[in-house]
Amino acid sequence: MDLLKRINALKADIIKAFDGTIYPGDDKLLHPSGQDDSDIVCFYGRTNWQNVHNRVIEHENAALSGFSPEAFHFFLPRFLIYALENYNSEEPVLDNLIYALSPEYYGDASHTKSFLRDHGEELEPQLKKDMEDIVLHLESTNEEEKLKALDFRISKYRKLTFEQKQVIVSFLELIMDEFTDYFNEKVVNAALDYWHKETRSL
Repeated sequence: MDLLKRINALKADIIKAFDGTIYPGDDKLLHPSGQDDSDIVCFYGRTNWQNVHNRVIEHENAALSGFSPEAFHFFLPRFLIYALENYNSEEPVLDNLIYALSPEYYGDASHTKSFLRDHGEELEPQLKKDMEDIVLHLESTNEEEKLKALDFRISKYRKLTFEQKQVIVSFLELIMDEFTDYFNEKVVNAALDYWHKETRSL
């Protein structure tokens, strides 16, 4: 199957898997642990995820990190489809999506330090700074705090069905097969390891 056919088939699978998801309401978009909704304000009132414009996804590219489990579940398919349609975009949406799907990657600063050493000069300045901040945070964080942060990231996935988790695996496999020039391969591998375990355990 050529790349375009594979992308279109996966987009159809995403739409099917997330068909019928219900907008959680404005008061349930922010994660209960969140203090600041600045990264998600453009998603208030958007009751049809398929109609969210690319500009919203690009402007609020870090929204997945602030969403509640319900909001993550509702808007994730739009981010997945954006990534498939704009895999060569210079916007940090793509990187943020991969990181949002790789909860265990953040636990080890050495991975991020290695990536920054090898590819830091290629990154958009804000993304590079964000990754440097992650390294500083991880190196100053004790194990208990790291586990709490991991629990926070994984909590966003609790609304996902088995079929939706399988779609995430297919998405990450396509990224690994076709788009490693645009993504951090180590992060994609870490994400795949996590979601393979998730789908095997169900």
